[in-house]
Amino acid sequence: MSKAYNSVNLELFTKSLKWISMPQNLINILTNLLTDRQNCVISNLGLTNFYSVKNGIDQEETITPLFWRIYYDPLIHKIASKFSGYSLSAS
Repeated sequence: MSKAYNSVNLELFTKSLKWISMPQNLINILTNLLTDRQNCVISNLGLTNFYSVKNGIDQEETITPLFWRIYYDPLIHKIASKFSGYSLSAS
């Protein structure tokens, strides 16, 4: 089952990183962190068996808000530059 919060196109994420002039070495590291991963769970009985994780941005990771901001930055920039008189804010 796929969830909306981790269904991102990694090619678009890479383009977003390039759009903010991220060095290619760092782009490679960040996209490698989000692809072909395995995970296990800590339980009262110890670690579970490893399982494959879908590619994408995980929720509840420390760096996730930054990844989402980078991912949507080109879209936010386009909307802000095309439609004057509107503002985007968060509290």
